[in-house]
Amino acid sequence: MRVSHLVKQAKKGNKEALLQLIMADKDAYYRLAYTYMGNEHDAMDAMEDMIVALYEKIEQLQMNEAFYSWSKTILVNRCKTLHKLKVMIGGDRYDNDRGQVTGA
Repeated sequence: MRVSHLVKQAKKGNKEALLQLIMADKDAYYRLAYTYMGNEHDAMDAMEDMIVALYEKIEQLQMNEAFYSWSKTILVNRCKTLHKLKVMIGGDRYDNDRGQVTGA
């Protein structure tokens, strides 16, 4: 019931409610991101992207009780995208903080 209530509040624009939802499962998000990305920096980048996506797309969530499975799906998709980008650009030459290729 608490998850559903917090999601309703987040949909109304309550950023604190969204933060509470994220913080309640932050360790699971990190483990999932780290498993896909293989290092702390990239895992944190993926989590940051997930948080932005959750904020922008919370209205699209149809079943409030499914917040955690929905948010983890967003995280996995973001990890896959970042990983593909990293491989395409050449691994360490990609600077995630600025989204630019570094070195040559």
